[in-house]
Amino acid sequence: MKTLKQFYFLSHFFLIPIIFSCCNDDDPQEEIQVISPTANFAFNLEVANVGESVMFTDTSIPGTGTIDSWNWTFTGGTPSTSNEQNPTVIFNSKGEFSVSLIITANDGATSNTSQNILAVEGCPIYDCEKFLVDVEMDIVYGISNNLHLMNIYKPKGDLRSTKPAILINGGGQYEGSDLSVLDPLAKRLASYGFVVATARYRNGVQNGTANLLRGMVDSKAAVRFLRANASSYGIDPKQIFAGGWASGAYNALVHTYWQEEDVPTPILDGVINAGMITNWEGVQGNPEISSDVLGVVNLGGSIFGTEEAFGDDLYITANDLPMFAVHGELDNETPCNALELETGNWEFGSCVIHSRLQSLGILSELTVIANGAHEAPRLSENIDNYLPSLVDFLFNNL
Repeated sequence: MKTLKQFYFLSHFFLIPIIFSCCNDDDPQEEIQVISPTANFAFNLEVANVGESVMFTDTSIPGTGTIDSWNWTFTGGTPSTSNEQNPTVIFNSKGEFSVSLIITANDGATSNTSQNILAVEGCPIYDCEKFLVDVEMDIVYGISNNLHLMNIYKPKGDLRSTKPAILINGGGQYEGSDLSVLDPLAKRLASYGFVVATARYRNGVQNGTANLLRGMVDSKAAVRFLRANASSYGIDPKQIFAGGWASGAYNALVHTYWQEEDVPTPILDGVINAGMITNWEGVQGNPEISSDVLGVVNLGGSIFGTEEAFGDDLYITANDLPMFAVHGELDNETPCNALELETGNWEFGSCVIHSRLQSLGILSELTVIANGAHEAPRLSENIDNYLPSLVDFLFNNL
């Protein structure tokens, strides 16, 4: 649309208007709209193996101008930068790496974007610490928000929809578990391709049998929770192991080996009537779900009995499940062998349980850490020595 302007000048004492066109509001050269490009890219591998070539493809959308410059940055990659439109890169270590792209068009407009890529070790699953690990903390698995808590470690970069799982009950002599001490073992097991749950359980009462049975029903509740929520955590519900360290191992051992009919009726009724447990499975949630497991991992645990002769039985029968055990040679809190307690009861450690299982022809693997104290099974320098054997045990018993 043209705008008319009027000017006046004096001629022979008359005002004479002059009207002319000065501009065009619709002139395209007067207003040029610049549309910026939109940076984007894709890569050909959802998860890369260390040393594997990854092809990056520019999928940016042009704007007004033509894209003529690509500036890539690959954290942890070789090369670390590139100006190619579609570069190929290798990541030489396991990790989660940032990739960024800045594009520039010939009209000067720019755009940038970034994404993360995962690189895992190239070994077969269960052959090395292949994956990264994600951790979800303080998950309530029972009816007590303060005591029934677990942390779940998942292999990050593992594209399988389901994985085997292992529960590791914490220690603490039934006075509260510090789950942080199990973090190194849990992370390393998860990096092999297992979902690992570390769990707290209710504090003890002034009754040794009740401690065991309360811990047992909490261990069962934790397994039921994992099985009931298997799809949420990528767990194969048919492939779950029980385990624990110290008093947590007591819970897992009784969970795995004792049956309701094993415990003398007066003892079981006494614990139930005192309100220490409600029934053999407990009432800590998911009652319709099975608490069965494939085997037990015993890190410095034991089984209690009322007399020395109980060490020949332990309520373990020929149909029972395999055990993997690690025990410190010098553990004076939970000895590997049998110990008579001040109460007159007996404690039967990993060495006794191992012998009982072997006598019945049941698979049992025992590692005794030379000069190791009570905490030896959870220390990083000892984990290095037994972890590959533990992974083999779990894999071979799936």
